[in-house]
Amino acid sequence: MKSRTSSSHRFRKRRRRIRKPPVIFYGVLLLLPAILIAGVAARLLSHEQERLARAHEEAARGTLQAIRDSVDYSVRSACDQVAGLLIALRNADYPAGLSALEERHPLVRNAFVWEPGDGLVLPDPALPMTREQKGFATRYGTLFEGMRQWPGSGDDDAAEPSSLKRSYRRASPPSPAWKSGWIPWFWEDRLYMLGWVEMGDDGRFGAELEMAALLADLLSGLPKEMPDGQILTLVDGGGREMYRTGDIGKGGFESALRIPIGEMLPHWELVLYTPDGTFRRAGTGFAVLTAVLVSILFVVLFASGGLLLREAHRNRIDAEQKTSFVSNVSHELKTPLTTIRMYADLLAEGRVSDPVKKRRYLSTIVGESERLTRLVNNVLDFSRLEQHRKKYQISAFDLCELLEETLQSQRIRLTEAGMDLELGHPGEAVMVETDRDAIQQVVLNVVDNAIKYAASGKRLSVRLSSGTGCHRIAIADAGGGIGEPHRRRIFERFYRIDSSITANHQGCGLGLAIAHRLLVDLGGGLEYEPAEGGGACFVLKLPLKGDAA
Repeated sequence: MKSRTSSSHRFRKRRRRIRKPPVIFYGVLLLLPAILIAGVAARLLSHEQERLARAHEEAARGTLQAIRDSVDYSVRSACDQVAGLLIALRNADYPAGLSALEERHPLVRNAFVWEPGDGLVLPDPALPMTREQKGFATRYGTLFEGMRQWPGSGDDDAAEPSSLKRSYRRASPPSPAWKSGWIPWFWEDRLYMLGWVEMGDDGRFGAELEMAALLADLLSGLPKEMPDGQILTLVDGGGREMYRTGDIGKGGFESALRIPIGEMLPHWELVLYTPDGTFRRAGTGFAVLTAVLVSILFVVLFASGGLLLREAHRNRIDAEQKTSFVSNVSHELKTPLTTIRMYADLLAEGRVSDPVKKRRYLSTIVGESERLTRLVNNVLDFSRLEQHRKKYQISAFDLCELLEETLQSQRIRLTEAGMDLELGHPGEAVMVETDRDAIQQVVLNVVDNAIKYAASGKRLSVRLSSGTGCHRIAIADAGGGIGEPHRRRIFERFYRIDSSITANHQGCGLGLAIAHRLLVDLGGGLEYEPAEGGGACFVLKLPLKGDAA
């Protein structure tokens, strides 16, 4: 019997020594195969997405080439049309025909006649020229002055200079061997097209292509939008966008494909933009479907564990907040009690005979007592609000009178803090129907917050106004304000920007939370906004009379 008892004792002792694996161990057991499966799936998904991206890139390239061919065909057609009209003038009075063509045809501008040895004879440089003609002559000056040869002519073909400029009106009938062509010409970072026809004496006549009309014709044939959120642009030789199907400035679009137009528009390009500069988004649908399926797997495996971790985290946060709250409240209670005890002992022992000091000590005791009262009221209200046991006494009262009364009770504290009070209201009664004590507590909490944290600004402004749907009480200080990361959390319970017990400013993180909750329960609200010129501004919103919740 003794042996069995001893054996049982050793067994229980051994069981106590055997620790159960922690919960994270089971999580790891589930996580490893899931990661392996996810890794293989991600690799397969990546290969498939790359294949789809390449297929979409080839399709986009084919579309872009088709558009390029269409643009090139349109340009060649326009040039062939004008060239045909110029060639038709060979056996006619081409000066008069050039003038008529320039006036009537939308694709023709700046007709000219050039003769070897004499240079430009139409428009005649010896006669007054229009601004357009001067620009034309300057633009092609190197060509007309012989510094650059015409296409199809060699050095041996240069005409002998003559002392008398021949009149183009007396030109001999053209030879059937006359040539024609187009010269792409860049001037001041822009492209111009000059069409020419060779005369029998190596002279040239022709006209400049009207690029504005050509561009208008080209743009009308370009697509208005591209698939898959892509953006098409037509860029000239100077990098200027002549056409675009969408707004590149939004969404981080980057260049994905570039295709030159060709010899008819040298240095011009069609550029295709995609949201990320690639075509990887083309397989987004497939990737999303696969990702959803993998996500469902993870959700099934870790949903319960995630819920448990979340609950544990929430409990830990609550415990930390409650611990911090208890510590802060204890500190808040201890500080005024110590002050009250010290000054009360001095007065009770008769160690202070100066009447001025006595009044100051008594004033300090009263102030610290009021501070204790506010703290206790906040704690009690917080408890009632948390348990939904807060009861409100709705009555009609003058909001202006309440503000004056409440702020008057705080003037000594404001003076001691070195803050000037500015109160502004309509001057006539502003009647509301709500809980008077609750609104007074909200104002006190916000004013107390300003005294604690914004006394360095030396100013507190309280403004009452009435607008559509609500009354507004704006309480603004000139302190340091509240940083952007903290603005969304200042109305949370226990939240303080500096939550340590040794913080520079006393408090337990309940004042603004209680004020916000009270106003919400009464059908209003409490909002924060930066004050003009710096500082913080808290806006209390109260429903109009008869609209209270």
